[in-house]
Amino acid sequence: MDKREALQAVKEAKRRYLLWAGRVEAMLEGFGDEEVHEHPVVFQRWQSQMGKVLHHFEEFKALETAHLQAHDLFHEIHTLLSGQSAKGWAQRLLSFGGQRSEPGASPQDLLAGFKQQAALVLDHLNRLERRLLVIRDAEWEARQNGTWGRPVRRELDPADWAVITLH
Repeated sequence: MDKREALQAVKEAKRRYLLWAGRVEAMLEGFGDEEVHEHPVVFQRWQSQMGKVLHHFEEFKALETAHLQAHDLFHEIHTLLSGQSAKGWAQRLLSFGGQRSEPGASPQDLLAGFKQQAALVLDHLNRLERRLLVIRDAEWEARQNGTWGRPVRRELDPADWAVITLH
């Protein structure tokens, strides 16, 4: 995958995440929940696929925790409002680890926490997008072929010998 394709994939993930967060908010305000439960699986699949390409970037690594926390808050709110868990077996397996909020937190407090975590995910996606926009092609290639951060061995130019022997 080249840098341009990776950048397009990040932009598409950001677009889809914005749509999902909007649908979650609409569902929590009583406007239906179709397609809301599908997104976490789609986003996890995207993270898995892009992880092969973007795992070197801290911005990408930070996405997982923020996304799982937003996901868990969504499920807490859904459970609180509906009295039944929205988690299927796959979501329970991917869960960040149970209740993430204060015991007895109101749906409004949970929704505020969800919005905060969703904004954090979008912030990480924005940072990743900016990083891809400014990264040099040589660095991108080195990151992709596993040579980024390794010492580069090169032959000395005869002109370098004069500098070396004088010092």
